[in-house]
Amino acid sequence: MKNLTEIILTIIVMCYSTILIAQGTPGLEFTPHPDNPSELQVARGSASFNVQHIIIPDTFEGKPVTRIRALGFRFSSVMTNITLPKSLTSIGSHAFNGCTGLRSITLPNGLIYIEISAFEGCTGLTSIAIPNSVTVIRGSVFAGCTSLHSITFPNSLIHIGSEAFRGCTSLRRIELPNSLLRIDSNAFQDCTGLTNITLPNNLIEIGLWAFSGCTGLTSFTIPSSITRIGSNPFRGCINITNITVQAENTFYRVEGNSLIRNRDNTLISGFSNSVIPNTVTTVGSSAFSGQTRLTSIAIPNSVTRIESSAFRGCRGLLNIMIPISVNIIQWEAFHSCTSLTIYAEAPSQPPGWNWDWNPHNRPVVWGHVSNDDVVASVYVSSLLGNYPNPFNPETTIQFSIGDVGNVMINVYNVRGQRVRTLVNEQKEPGHHSVVWNGRDDGRMVSGGVYFYKMTTGEYQSVRRMVLMK
Repeated sequence: MKNLTEIILTIIVMCYSTILIAQGTPGLEFTPHPDNPSELQVARGSASFNVQHIIIPDTFEGKPVTRIRALGFRFSSVMTNITLPKSLTSIGSHAFNGCTGLRSITLPNGLIYIEISAFEGCTGLTSIAIPNSVTVIRGSVFAGCTSLHSITFPNSLIHIGSEAFRGCTSLRRIELPNSLLRIDSNAFQDCTGLTNITLPNNLIEIGLWAFSGCTGLTSFTIPSSITRIGSNPFRGCINITNITVQAENTFYRVEGNSLIRNRDNTLISGFSNSVIPNTVTTVGSSAFSGQTRLTSIAIPNSVTRIESSAFRGCRGLLNIMIPISVNIIQWEAFHSCTSLTIYAEAPSQPPGWNWDWNPHNRPVVWGHVSNDDVVASVYVSSLLGNYPNPFNPETTIQFSIGDVGNVMINVYNVRGQRVRTLVNEQKEPGHHSVVWNGRDDGRMVSGGVYFYKMTTGEYQSVRRMVLMK
């Protein structure tokens, strides 16, 4: 049964256009182009749903075919490939939406516009080459193309729209052209197979949740050209351990390897291994959203605001410490934190804490944040990482301690030989750091890969760092 949109479009065509049925290509219907009557558009291909290979001619009755109308081939499950006319300049919205049998399509070099959701849900499409005549990939164009593993982007591309590649789970590596200026919200959401992406040096904007749910990403470099990052572009990227912002960027900074803050000292994005430094004044909207491996965190007394959904979906979060300096907590800051206990330094709820800041009524311990037992329960032993990495001449290694006890941190070379012992002493619970200056017990070491190992009573962890020379 046709949906309402198809019925309306059919009525419009019947009322205002003369349908021309191609003799050599059964089932294709043509109407005059809405903006140029001297050109034609493929109005409908539904009668060809039982044809595997469809060929659209370059011209029909002496007029060039320049457009595929919206919904033209929607939900064709039998069609496996289609030959598009060389004269084609635009593909309408949802034109091939849900064509699950489509395996192959070649986009002509003169193509200019691909409208929203044009290929959404084409689950059999494995590769696509976008011609250089295309400058914008609009919203949801390839969303849900779960078999798409290869994309060739044009050198003219300047803009990738919202949810353009959402759910393309077979993508592994993406090379974006230097012409690209903007990536919109959720553009690569839930591309769970994506392990590597290099952002171009001219990129200006990354939209909110642009890489949300890309669980295959482990590291990310943000170019110095970036002037705007939307709310937590890495929401739910639970395996990211290292974020780098190129040093000359004046808008954003990295803290402790995996925290991004802007020049207004608002925390944009954080991860499960993060310790918030006292340079941060605001924990931004959705900053830790979806970080299911985050178990505990302490808010420093430099913070005055925790914004909406800041810790949304942190189901593993057990404890959080909120100092009295925090006078604003916005709605649903701790939404779906099902195991959380909140320790607040304030003796009762401050007036600036939104009525829905704790929507699931997680237990709150008022006025006890300075209690030693509570402090100890909030921290866990963890080797958090080093920054900068790569580095020259020195780097800061960050770690946290859950219980009083001896802590050892050693540096090793690639042969497993100990280079230097940085820490070997008893530490109190809390966040700590130590600087390695690139020396062994006397001299500077050569450039290359080194490893640092942290050992406590029952905890061991090893991380990698690179000394550049």
